[in-house]
Amino acid sequence: MIKNSYEEFDRDFVGKYTKPRSFSVGGIEGVVVDPHNEVFEFWYNAIKSNGEDSPAVLLHIDNHSDLSGGKRIREDCRSVRDYSRRDLDIASFIAPAVYYGLVDKIYWFDPRNINMKVYGRNGKDNMFVDVDSNGEIIWQKWGRNIYAPMDEDVLNHNVLKKDLKNFQGRIILDVDLDAFECIDDAEYNWKFGNYRLLDGKGNERLNKTLNLLRRLPRPSLISVARSQTPFAYTPTDRVDGIEKKLMKVLKKVYS
Repeated sequence: MIKNSYEEFDRDFVGKYTKPRSFSVGGIEGVVVDPHNEVFEFWYNAIKSNGEDSPAVLLHIDNHSDLSGGKRIREDCRSVRDYSRRDLDIASFIAPAVYYGLVDKIYWFDPRNINMKVYGRNGKDNMFVDVDSNGEIIWQKWGRNIYAPMDEDVLNHNVLKKDLKNFQGRIILDVDLDAFECIDDAEYNWKFGNYRLLDGKGNERLNKTLNLLRRLPRPSLISVARSQTPFAYTPTDRVDGIEKKLMKVLKKVYS
């Protein structure tokens, strides 16, 4: 089963909420958010604001898939910002992004692993979202508790590079800081306070991400999630340092 929903865990602490912050690296616009579902608003504005309606490829670098279904479609009276912040959550913002035509292929990479999981690689019909009788977005008509679309491939980085080599469309690079250090990591749970070990693991995962991004086309938009609320998945005492390290990686690749 894909580790996905924060409801699986009994969290008794949260980090500090921070408002969305814009940044730019190498001419690429980016945003830092918390919680992760707030990226939906920025994806929507980036794809829909210029009148174009072609969905982007999503490169999702995260310890979790965030692919749960079960969220209601947006009511006409509901702004995209309210929908993003109040109706969606950290486990279920990507399915609505597919439903609203923001993305149509998803490459999910957790740098703890060698390979990545891919959804929609074989065409739009293989990553189908629908709305059930309750007005909730579901994958492949399987029901609200489905963690991921049916069409799943496991690929190595060489195949991803070939997939995107001649790609002319938009790419959204979406990075969750818990991809590098997460409180669910054994190193954090059992070696708390051993920052040398945490630094080693986090730096290793950052370097894997650096090497991957160097082999791929430049994204059109970068979104970064700090994962401090509603539960702190990125260690609260280390999140600022991890964000700084990621920004250095992005500058190395795109500046």
